[in-house]
Amino acid sequence: MLCMSSQKYQLRPYSNSDFEAIYALWQATMSDRWQLTPRFLRRMLHEGYPSYQEGDYWVAEEAGRVIGFVAAQYDPTDKSAGIALLMVSPDKQRQGIGTRLHTAAMERLRGYDYATINLAHGGGDGLFPGVPTDPPDSMAFFSANGWGFPDTSYDLIQNLTDYQTPAGMVERAEQQGIVLRTPKDAAEASAVVEFEQINFPFWRRFFAETVQAGRYGDILAAWDGSTVVGSLLMDRADIEGMSTTALWHLMLGDDMGTIGAVGVEEARQGRGIGLALVARASEMVKQRGVRQCVIGWTGLLNFYGKLGYRVWRSYGMTDV
Repeated sequence: MLCMSSQKYQLRPYSNSDFEAIYALWQATMSDRWQLTPRFLRRMLHEGYPSYQEGDYWVAEEAGRVIGFVAAQYDPTDKSAGIALLMVSPDKQRQGIGTRLHTAAMERLRGYDYATINLAHGGGDGLFPGVPTDPPDSMAFFSANGWGFPDTSYDLIQNLTDYQTPAGMVERAEQQGIVLRTPKDAAEASAVVEFEQINFPFWRRFFAETVQAGRYGDILAAWDGSTVVGSLLMDRADIEGMSTTALWHLMLGDDMGTIGAVGVEEARQGRGIGLALVARASEMVKQRGVRQCVIGWTGLLNFYGKLGYRVWRSYGMTDV
């Protein structure tokens, strides 16, 4: 077992009894920018990540006080690995503790047979799609430890209280013979999953899980006759059900919701079908009572901006 120590603190494997201290560390380091309930942090570290193994996480401890934490994660299904979260107490930063936690996590991950490795969303579901650019010293820290950030991803947001679809946006798709609707039955829902497998395989899992849960109403598809040519997922975030889309409800309110995984087959792109899908989905989640609607993990600022969505948060995307 790896155990690093110094005169002041030691690094040791995390145990479940450390969770309250980890949440307190979150409160001390992150809550001024990112508010999160203990239930959601626990879900993202344990319940929401079934492949978690003892020894994946490390704690920095000084005189019985937890002053640092790192979560390394690995998903054997797609061989993805990453550091989901790294925190150091504000009064202990810039003393090398974060670097040692980073080293411990990377040594752990090197023991796995991974195909990709990233920061912030670990090997599976995670808190962020990348490293939050606020605070900026987070990216500086990881850059100093060998990570690059060639891309930026954004979370977009819009208050739907007064939302109205711009005139002609949905009609443009309908004039091409496109019908925007949810799947009628299991066969149509399966057709959407097959569409994802062919066109956007990285999203297939999320559509398949939605179909398996019987939530056909959370899928909006663009149909040309019986053929799926585009699709998306929408959701009124389920606070009690611990939906990952409701992570930030303390900041956005219990009436938050999401639209995501928007895709149109390549041959139909550029014809307004994607905008029509998002516009209709915005109307539908508004009818469900969603006010703050988030579209996460995107770089299409101009595309979504046509419907009134604006930048809420941004993230540096890694290339290691």
